[in-house]
Amino acid sequence: MEPAETKEAPAPVSAPSSPAAGPSACPTCGYEPTTRRDLVPHCADLATVWLHLDERGLLRQARHCARCQPHGHALVINSSRCGDGPLVTGTDSDTDEAPEPVRDWLTLHG
Repeated sequence: MEPAETKEAPAPVSAPSSPAAGPSACPTCGYEPTTRRDLVPHCADLATVWLHLDERGLLRQARHCARCQPHGHALVINSSRCGDGPLVTGTDSDTDEAPEPVRDWLTLHG
């Protein structure tokens, strides 16, 4: 009987780490403040919900820090329940009316 061939196992490939490396890291870009002084405004930025409306009318929800947040036109939604609402990108800058997908999201999220 011939000895079985031994194959070397391939070296493990490390999976890329997610952007959110630590508990206070930005879930979009991974930035995490290194000083306590920067942590409070950073966490306040991450508390804001961003709704990104694409040209097909599809809505994507995200959270951003000040470093990676969109800097173009954003529609500000004010909630009568909690005061602050999401910021919406991808809308027409000539109107302050929330598009239907955004209204649907607001209804779904109370």
